[in-house]
Amino acid sequence: MATPPSSQYAAMPFVPTLGPSGGQIPSGVADIRVTVNEAEFNGALERYLVAFKTGAEDAVIKTALELLGRIQMKTPTDTFRCKNSFHAVLPGQRDNHFAYKDILGKTWEGALGEAAARDVIRGEYEAIVGTNVFYAIFLEAGHSRQAPSGMVAVSVAEMTSALDAAVEKALNEAGQGF
Repeated sequence: MATPPSSQYAAMPFVPTLGPSGGQIPSGVADIRVTVNEAEFNGALERYLVAFKTGAEDAVIKTALELLGRIQMKTPTDTFRCKNSFHAVLPGQRDNHFAYKDILGKTWEGALGEAAARDVIRGEYEAIVGTNVFYAIFLEAGHSRQAPSGMVAVSVAEMTSALDAAVEKALNEAGQGF
């Protein structure tokens, strides 16, 4: 079997070969085979999976923090309680005892609850952005002149294309060097 002389195959865990002998292929016949070095292939696959996991988790974290910032910028402010209560629960992070203050200096407990923390821990590529302020739903529904269109839905709509781009970038970066 003849191996193509190109150096482009040097880093590949599999090498395409041509023909029955010496690359001489009889007219009208194509005999293409792929030889796989199992150890090199498994190593390349492992590197790809590690890069994918890291890239995907980074994309989720960056997207959640960007969404959090956008929501907070749009949240109406009177005492800053609702604005300061929004926070992100990132992959592998627990949501216990999130404390924040309003403009009057009063401290509030902002935990989204154990159910939210369990959901994030269960999903490797999930994050939660939220608040436990009871009146946030009214602000989201437009019951404020400061945010007549709400905050969360508008921010999520803005982030949809950013999320798609981040996931595509993570997938592309994870595929490099494979």
